[in-house]
Amino acid sequence: MRKAISAMTAATLLLLGAVTVPASAAGEEAVHTLVLHSAQEADGSYSHTASYDGEAVPEYDYVWHADPSQVHDEVKDSPAEYYTGDAPDGGDAVYIAHDIYYYPELDTEGFQRTNYDGAQEWVYHYTAEGYEDYLFSTLPVSGSQLPTDMMHSAEEAYENAVLHITQPGTYQLEGEWHGQIWIDLGDTDETFTDETAKVTLILNGVDVTCTVAPSLVFYSVYECDNTWESQTQWSTDVDTSDAGAKVILADGTENNFSGTNVFRILKTKYKNDSNTVQKKRLKMDGAFYSYVSMEIDGQEAGTGVLNVNGGYEGLDTELHLTFNGGNVHIVSQDDGINVNEDGVSVVTVNGGSLHIVGGVGSEGDGIDSNGFLVINGGVVIATASPAADSGLDSDGGSYINGGYVVATGSTMDWAESDSNQVTMNLQFSSMQSSDEAILVTDLEGKVVFAYDPDQDETTGSHIRSYQGAVISCPQFAVGETYHVYVGGDVEGTEVNGLYDAATVTGFSDQAQLQSYTGTDVGMGRPGGGRPDGQPGQPPEGMDPGTFPSEPPEGMDPGTFPGEPPEGMEPGTFPGQRPGDQSQAETGPASTEFYMTDKVNAFSGVADASENTHETPDTPEQQSGSFTDVAPDSWYAEAVSYLTEQGLMSGTTQSTFSPDTATSRGMIATILYRIAGSPAGAEASFSDVAEGQWYTDGVCWAAQSGVTAGYGDGSFGPNDSITREQLAVFLYRFAQVQGMNTTQNSGTLDSYSDAGLVSDWALPAMNWAVENGLLAGKDGGRLDPQGPATRAEAAQILMNFLSN
Repeated sequence: MRKAISAMTAATLLLLGAVTVPASAAGEEAVHTLVLHSAQEADGSYSHTASYDGEAVPEYDYVWHADPSQVHDEVKDSPAEYYTGDAPDGGDAVYIAHDIYYYPELDTEGFQRTNYDGAQEWVYHYTAEGYEDYLFSTLPVSGSQLPTDMMHSAEEAYENAVLHITQPGTYQLEGEWHGQIWIDLGDTDETFTDETAKVTLILNGVDVTCTVAPSLVFYSVYECDNTWESQTQWSTDVDTSDAGAKVILADGTENNFSGTNVFRILKTKYKNDSNTVQKKRLKMDGAFYSYVSMEIDGQEAGTGVLNVNGGYEGLDTELHLTFNGGNVHIVSQDDGINVNEDGVSVVTVNGGSLHIVGGVGSEGDGIDSNGFLVINGGVVIATASPAADSGLDSDGGSYINGGYVVATGSTMDWAESDSNQVTMNLQFSSMQSSDEAILVTDLEGKVVFAYDPDQDETTGSHIRSYQGAVISCPQFAVGETYHVYVGGDVEGTEVNGLYDAATVTGFSDQAQLQSYTGTDVGMGRPGGGRPDGQPGQPPEGMDPGTFPSEPPEGMDPGTFPGEPPEGMEPGTFPGQRPGDQSQAETGPASTEFYMTDKVNAFSGVADASENTHETPDTPEQQSGSFTDVAPDSWYAEAVSYLTEQGLMSGTTQSTFSPDTATSRGMIATILYRIAGSPAGAEASFSDVAEGQWYTDGVCWAAQSGVTAGYGDGSFGPNDSITREQLAVFLYRFAQVQGMNTTQNSGTLDSYSDAGLVSDWALPAMNWAVENGLLAGKDGGRLDPQGPATRAEAAQILMNFLSN
């Protein structure tokens, strides 16, 4: 059966200019035609027939069973598996049988709970033919309920016939099939390194639906990367052109594969007459699955389509997965794509169009690579479950080197900094609806990127919210500034929601201009630790940081840092108006998304009308008018004093945000301006680039001796400043200004957590407490390593300036 492709897919190449790969794997080799036919009878049963190069494919009434009434000799109290019926004679290149592996309906007494990779699972023990040391396992479950929804009757399993392919070659599949395609060329230990053990499937208008297991399994064929286990380092550059598992999407056809459930084979070991799971052997999670590296290509026009519907995961391999062309659309309950070998597996996209809707169930990423993700071309659109999952989730890193990318999720693995194509990593301040268009224009209003999920046929009704987005396209350029819009309708030519920017003539007024407040994003969470996840531990005398925050209000990262915001007069004391940090993920709201490098991070993204920042000091911004500063609060006087002096202002006209954090870069900048904004300091930290809002202040602070940084060449300008760090900054600033900083030892003895004060901070903390700059908290605590909030910073600065 050859299906006509939809008009939206036929236009793919016109939009993408994508790399497509002809079906060269076939070469001069003969192409065998397999025509499949399954028909449902009146009683609900199915009949199955197939032809192989015009000849009828033999069918065997060969059935696999797992029976808890039969106990395996080697595993105590574990049921056996067995086959009934006539076994295939071994000479058929293709045959039909009813030996599908599935989770049978079993007496719950046949289950025992065991531990696998730290998670509790219900495991049912028996052996598979040739694998006496293996067992089969269900998915992890929480609580005490058995996963009965994964179990199927023997009658249902029987109706899911298995089409076996046992010989290498190229097979063109057509027609409809109720069951599974199983490709097994023999013993895996032999085929793994046998370069002749290759199978190429040309999908030429085929529908395969399996209700009890994966719909397609490449089980035993050649592995092109068969030396990976002996390697000590692995690369993101993987060549799968010689893969033993290849799939080619015939031009002008639409192909559908739907599979459900999961099937696992796990190694076991015996201990004290009991069974303990030792290691995963095989896990067929995907509706479209390969035990070895797999490559998916298109033909010359690249218009073939593969639709994968996963009852668990969508497309799954144990090692590598490469896309070179064609159009792959995946909708799955869990991960859309998963490659499983930790630290090794690579998903590579060189061309074609890949649309993924992952996590339609309770959880799931768009792409989940246990190794690496590399996008060199084509189109990748990946959405994830809103329940803490990512459009892109790659343990080893995601590298975007070309193509068009839109990935959304409630969390996100951001593109790596050494990607080769300009990319925006956007972290929104609130959840966004995935049915809203995302547009990027230049400063003249010309659209350079537009995607509208309402027009994406793959997304369909699966509209979920997201908070993180990765956007990339060839039109983005380093050194350019863009505007970002969310919502509205786009006027132009689109293919599955992605617009050809050259055809866009405009967009509706409903599109909301976005602004951002910071340039530091994490895995969908505000802030984050240092690279190792821990606060830095500097040498004695050097001040550490804690967790990232964002640029201060009143300072635009895109402006020259030496020029203060309007309403601030540099070089005066204390009448200048240095910016301040409103909260951990907000700073100055800017609508200009400036591309400083190949990968650019923007946090606190929101509608520009809602993303406000500090404004010049006005009578309305006195502390009495801040709705979140009670007149009788301990910091009310300090807020009033600092706002009157122009040193701090509100985060909006009516709020001060007293409980949010301040940053190291902000405090350095305040002190720099108090000192008169002296010129001439040069950058000396690896993470303090030229032209940032904090550059001059941090460089001056380092040169003048106010700070020594972390001791590893970095400063952490966006890290929240701790109470003891703030004391050190003020202590050293006072010394630079020639003030008296003598202090008595033992000043801190009355505080319950005095022992938590770092050795390098003791003199400064003694001085700050003795001179009334810093007071204790409830419970007689100094909380030296806690972040200094805006309220605390206001109080400490007022105490310092008053003294």
